[in-house]
Amino acid sequence: MPFERRRLACPLRRRRDDLGLSILEVSKRVGVHRDSVGRWEYALVPPRPIALVVWAQALGCSLGLREVAEPNSPLSTSNGRQIRDAVANARRSADGMRSAGRA
Repeated sequence: MPFERRRLACPLRRRRDDLGLSILEVSKRVGVHRDSVGRWEYALVPPRPIALVVWAQALGCSLGLREVAEPNSPLSTSNGRQIRDAVANARRSADGMRSAGRA
């Protein structure tokens, strides 16, 4: 799990740069010491999950979950593919409703 959190460090650092914010400004928005944000950005220490969410929100981003099936999990079977397809269709339908202003 820590590796997955570290993978988000580069995009969030780029987002901060794109917004023209300093590490200090972001740390104040997140409510942590500037050294913490620096460590997160350079993947020296992964942030806790809740800090990762707050960090992303402070930069105007959100985090989403996606399904990752293990090779021997039920989701890697043909039934698992049906479940994944149904979830994907439901998400597309919900996105369509949102964009049409119905949700």
